[in-house]
Amino acid sequence: MKKKNIYSKKLLLTSAVDLMKLIPLLSMKFIGDRSFCIVAKNDILKVLTFLKNYSGTQFKILTMIAGTDYPHQRNRFEISYELLSLKYNTRLRVKCFVNEISETLSVFPVFASATWWEREIWDLLGVYFTNNPDLRRILTDYGFVGHPLRKDFPLTGFTEIHFNSSTKTVSYGFVETSQKQRLFISYSPHLGA
Repeated sequence: MKKKNIYSKKLLLTSAVDLMKLIPLLSMKFIGDRSFCIVAKNDILKVLTFLKNYSGTQFKILTMIAGTDYPHQRNRFEISYELLSLKYNTRLRVKCFVNEISETLSVFPVFASATWWEREIWDLLGVYFTNNPDLRRILTDYGFVGHPLRKDFPLTGFTEIHFNSSTKTVSYGFVETSQKQRLFISYSPHLGA
């Protein structure tokens, strides 16, 4: 098992050297058995195409795309693409950082399965993916205002739904809370509070 992990690291290290010749790679990290690659958001499509088609890597499967919100950073959203190479039995996580007003290229032309995850990230975090063929809300209602997984989204939301059993109707109303409860104050131990 150790030899396979050492071989996978050597494989990724040599492909990282090749990748740096072709595409600007910001960094490459190896932590335990995990490998991470950070690229600029404008290069994500080129990098994933290279990693999928290059014979030394062959990351043919996109296992997930995840989004994380770091509200105190300039580029507050981290988009992570987890790739799997069945030939070399290794995984690689490719990350890029975007802000709330910039657009990110959809990786749908490289991995068709990306549309579902990109829709979820758009719906819950508000990161816009250009060239996605079906970018619409997937988990929240079409009339929903905001993106609920953002750290600055209020815990109570903006609207509440009431069902009237006598008239069999659904009505929407605004949530009434004091402004003090809506303020976002981060008490993160990682920021040196």
